[in-house]
Amino acid sequence: MKRQLFEILIPTRFNNGKLIEVEYHKKWDEWICNRCGGLTILRETRNGIWSNDGKNQREEMLPVRVACNEILDIEEILHFTMMFYHQKSIMAYQISDNVIIRNKSD
Repeated sequence: MKRQLFEILIPTRFNNGKLIEVEYHKKWDEWICNRCGGLTILRETRNGIWSNDGKNQREEMLPVRVACNEILDIEEILHFTMMFYHQKSIMAYQISDNVIIRNKSD
């Protein structure tokens, strides 16, 4: 099945400045997989950014890649993401429109 690959910049804090917990990100991932048939490609940064001295570094946005079936999926994902993370805007950009994902059932 051909899909489009987008990268979405996910906030690490709500608009009120409160840090977003990793479990909250997992709920976002589940929604995408269940509702839109999307596939999220997690990055190590989803669990925090760490410097060489072992201290957690504050990062404002985390890049997450999402494979979508069609362009309408990314619109729905962006709308949900803005509401879910209490943001006024969310940035995403298309990386490729040539992604092929094979499942055992295909």
